[in-house]
Amino acid sequence: MVISVSSELMDRARAGLAAWQRGDLTSLADLLDPEVELLSWEPGPWDCRGKEAVLELLAERVSVREAGSDIDVIDAGDEQLVVSRRRIDHSELDPPATLVTFVNGHVVKMEQFRRKTEAMSAVH
Repeated sequence: MVISVSSELMDRARAGLAAWQRGDLTSLADLLDPEVELLSWEPGPWDCRGKEAVLELLAERVSVREAGSDIDVIDAGDEQLVVSRRRIDHSELDPPATLVTFVNGHVVKMEQFRRKTEAMSAVH
């Protein structure tokens, strides 16, 4: 049975991501489970576990965010979203993406992929 993300949760996720792009992590922090994990496509220093560690990494990443891009959020079903950057100049047709998994309205896992198509293929 496929369980889509509720419209309320989708709105909260979009609002949290928009605030993050402006450097405000408060809305996004409210979405994170205390034991959330963020995994890069290659295991290493970008992997982190726990709300504080993830927020620290997200704060660092927004400070070096690429100009000229917007965030695309797709309801992937099974309480999952796929989040990717959408280039304003459309130069990247299959950008990196993150598969975000929710449990009880909180993000428990963010798994990054080199391409949006890979993230969509990983949806369960």
